[in-house]
Amino acid sequence: MLPFVLVIAVGLTPPTVELTLAESRPLGYAKTHHVQGLAIDSKRVYVSSVERATSLGWLFVLNRASLTIESTHRLALASQFHPGGMQLRDGRLYLPLAEYRPLSSASLLIIDLSPLDDPNKSQRRVAIRSWTSIDDHIGSIAVDPAGRMFIANWFVTEDHTSESGLWVHDNIHIGEACDIIGDVPEVSKADLDRIVRPERCLTLDQIDRHPVLKVMGKQADEALKRRT
Repeated sequence: MLPFVLVIAVGLTPPTVELTLAESRPLGYAKTHHVQGLAIDSKRVYVSSVERATSLGWLFVLNRASLTIESTHRLALASQFHPGGMQLRDGRLYLPLAEYRPLSSASLLIIDLSPLDDPNKSQRRVAIRSWTSIDDHIGSIAVDPAGRMFIANWFVTEDHTSESGLWVHDNIHIGEACDIIGDVPEVSKADLDRIVRPERCLTLDQIDRHPVLKVMGKQADEALKRRT
């Protein structure tokens, strides 16, 4: 089992950071689909993307100097084909692969990149060395030098009631979560259930703005109906 931390950020304002663009270069390859993640080492650029029409995820490996495509790799595990933000660490690529919907499931992949330098071109294929299943849609991943894995899901929300008694949900941007990652306390099981499986905590009366079937899918819709 790989160690990981679910990043949950609530009600914090990120600091203002001014960035200067150092370089901008087109990839020169039109069919990168919906790009999700980017990682760079001394030799190569790695780009993850999702192609919803064919239910396929992709990992593009580009030469860093020329930005030409060296190889492409399909990413799909059953209904999981949506890769996310990824990170390189010690010659391995840490990448989440999820279903194409929030509150679903994902696999955290550890991909060995060493075969890309094999003298035999026919053997230059990345290899998945291990994976861990997560009961949520994971959209990005980071790994620290100690090997701890930090992950963020598609929707990280704060819920509260207004004066009228209606439930309101404020989405927290993933950038905010990354800024305060070191200050996040241990998450209780009750809070984790509330965020990743809200159908366990909410009633039909509390979901009043959108149909549950449309927002959360058939499984959540049926689970809530069984509770009424």
